[in-house]
Amino acid sequence: MKPTQKDPVENYFHRFDFPGGIKLYDLQHLDGLTPLRAVGGKRKGSIRSDHHEKIEYESKREKREIYRILKILEAKTIKTQVVELITPSGKRFYPDVLAQLQDGTVLMLEIKHLLDFLHVDVIEKYQTMLTYCKKMQYGCAMLDGNYRDFRYVAKGSILHFPQVIDWLEANLEKKGEFTMQDLRLKFKDEKYIPTLVSYALMNGYRTDVTFRDPTWAIRIKHKASNMLK
Repeated sequence: MKPTQKDPVENYFHRFDFPGGIKLYDLQHLDGLTPLRAVGGKRKGSIRSDHHEKIEYESKREKREIYRILKILEAKTIKTQVVELITPSGKRFYPDVLAQLQDGTVLMLEIKHLLDFLHVDVIEKYQTMLTYCKKMQYGCAMLDGNYRDFRYVAKGSILHFPQVIDWLEANLEKKGEFTMQDLRLKFKDEKYIPTLVSYALMNGYRTDVTFRDPTWAIRIKHKASNMLK
């Protein structure tokens, strides 16, 4: 959800799902955790704070979300890539951020580009995180770095441009898919992307190729009405 000017703390906190309820852990709960993989990428860096260890990040999106957890939620501890999870298909991954707030609440975050929300592997990672957070009674969210979380987008909450929906359905009816090149030729402004992703998620449209690949295409995989359960 988008935070409001009136209550940014409450709105930011409510972007997290608590599938198992909230448990208030001892404030040293995360102290023994260390990174399980090296931070990489051209946009990697680190954040230093008077009250925290060096916090590493792999992208500007991660950096923005880490700053928000520090400033808006005033987190006591922030760790990056310190938990290993395995999806039902056997793929290992390391959620980007694990944070503990001053009251003992623990939050797990994965940060992805909005278009990656349509990737079948990314959705499976999110479902795996939900299962883990239910067991641990952590908060769970997949965020895009621009105040959009997966749950909010998947509910069809940002369908602002009907012309994008009409174009998407026409392409799917004609070709069964559309490529990243098709998208960029038709809608150059990124303001249209949230409508496309929200509508596609709501209707079960998926891709198994990263959006960074010029051949990226959405193909109709299945109607995933239960994808958030």
